[in-house]
Parts: sequence; C-alpha cells; structure tokens
Amino acid sequence: MNHDDFPAPTAGFVLTHFLVVADQDRSREFYRSLFDGQVLVERDPVIMKVANSWLILNVGGGPTDDKPTVTLTTPPDPNRTSAFLNVRVAEAMEILAPQMGSKLRILHQTGTKDVEEIAKRYEALESTGLVAQAVPFIDDMAAAYAGADLLVCRAGATTIAELTVCKKPAILVPFPFAADDHQTVNAKSMVANGAALLMPESELTGEKLAAELRALEGDRERLRRIAFVEALEVQHLSLRNFAQDCSNIFAIGRI
Repeated sequence: MNHDDFPAPTAGFVLTHFLVVADQDRSREFYRSLFDGQVLVERDPVIMKVANSWLILNVGGGPTDDKPTVTLTTPPDPNRTSAFLNVRVAEAMEILAPQMGSKLRILHQTGTKDVEEIAKRYEALESTGLVAQAVPFIDDMAAAYAGADLLVCRAGATTIAELTVCKKPAILVPFPFAADDHQTVNAKSMVANGAALLMPESELTGEKLAAELRALEGDRERLRRIAFVEALEVQHLSLRNFAQDCSNIFAIGRI
C-alpha cells in the first residue's frame, strides 16, 4: 500500500467511514463495482478509496481495552426491518397520488416482510397515473441512485456514505432505536450543512411526509441546492466528529 494512494485534499477534511460487515469479500466487491472504489488493502480490514473518502470494512469483534462495553457485529437477522417507514411512505403516496400521481415514479425497497402489502396499496393507485414498484431488495443500486431525484431513507453510516458519494438529496428518518441514537447524530450532521432534510420518526405522519414531498416537487431548485451541498460534504465534515459517530455503529443492515 502506497501512502500516496490515500485521498489527500488540499482543503477541508478527509471523511472516513468504518462499516461493520458480515463478508469482507462481498462488501469490497459491492463498493468497488457500484462506486468505482479503489482497493488499497484487500482484507482484515478492507481499506478502499471512494471519491474523496476512505472506506474501512471490517467484520467487527468483541470489546477492547479502551472500549470494554462495545461489541461490533452485524444484525443476526438481515431480513428483519422496521415497518414504520414503509407504512408512512405508502400513506404519503395515497395522499399525493390523486393530485399528482402522473408526476411520481416510486421505487420502494420494503424488505421481505412488507413487500406484498405495500405492493397492493400501490396497485390500488394505478388509476391516478402513479408508477410505483415495491421490491424486497434493490439489486442494481447504481441504476436506482442514478434515476432518483430524492430519497426517503434511514440514516445509518452506509446510507450516509452512499448519499454523499452519489450526491443525492434525501429526507432522513433516523431509526430511533439504533445504538446511542447514532442515526440521529448522523442525520443532524448532514442537515447542519444543508445536505439533507430531517424528519424524526416520532413526528412523522403520512400527511407531513406528503406535504414535504409536494413542496420539494414544486421547488426543484431547492433539490439542486441540497445535491450541490452533498457534493461538497466530504470536504467539510470533521473526521474526528464523524469517527465518534461511527464508533457507535453496531449494525449495518444491507451488507
């Protein structure tokens, strides 16, 4: 490994994402193929250069001397998800579709548990012109990101990394039961820099989400401003602060 291979901008900060993964080889290939990541270290841990950031992929492990209460691990059941956000997004579409269904194209990753129910709700809206697809998982993430004008999503470290690299505006709904509420910390760091919008789960309703989506659809310049800030995010976030956020990450659901 050549030290010169590491990202070294002349201004701002280098952003490092530390992700706990179940399979280093599979995860390394995911970020190499999807984000054109450059592999610097193959494994134990994997170290990659992605855009203006470092990406560290490791399998986690038990407590260490300096963090005797912390164990890093992936979820025991990757198919287990929270249905809350699935339901709120579907409710928002049911509100918006009668007035603006023909303007909306929705790709909704639901997980396996809710896909049939959400798909049925979208099928009932087809007469409005709404084009909405519910899928348990998205296989071609590159195409999904490329085709998206806006994302409604959680705020885990993987999601924040992908949004930053892909320069996509997002409404972030942090999972409130994540360890030490680290997703809210992640989301607030993005919002503070104008790179995303935050809607806490405790305050989110279908009506509120629909209102925000309607406002954003009518203000494309606002979406472009958020995306522009997203492009600058890796140069302005503090490595030290983000590393502190990432030290509390216990589970990365996708990988």
